[in-house]
This record gives sequence, C-alpha cells and structure tokens, in this order.
Amino acid sequence: MFLDNISYKNILKHKGLLLVDQQLASDSSTLPYVENMVVDNTYFHEEFAQAMIIMSKNNPLISDQCKIQKDLYV
Repeated sequence: MFLDNISYKNILKHKGLLLVDQQLASDSSTLPYVENMVVDNTYFHEEFAQAMIIMSKNNPLISDQCKIQKDLYV
C-alpha cells in the first residue's frame, strides 16, 4: 500500500470522494491546508502521522467493546 496526497489533488479538481472532503476546498479556513497537502507530500505525511497519533490517544474501543470490520464488502 502506498499512501500519498492524491486525494487532496482530487479535491482541488472537484473530484472528492465524499461531500465532507470536497467541502474542505470550499471553506476559506481549510482551503490553505488542502493546498499545502497538494504541493508538499512530506507535509501530508507529517500531518497524517500526527492525526493517527491523536486518534489513537482518543480512547479507542478495544476488546469486546467494539467490532472490527475485517471485510468491507459484507
């Protein structure tokens, strides 16, 4: 698997996967972040890594408290 900033490039082309993704480019407060993600893949990787760290510290459900979806096509 290769992780890159292509989804942000698509957002600027009005080809965002989800409406909420596309709204990132329509909001003047988030557009600069989208533009930075597009032009600087290193910035994208740094921000993505930081987001994963923050989410992992946000009391993730574990063991019998949650169901992990293993097959997205069920």
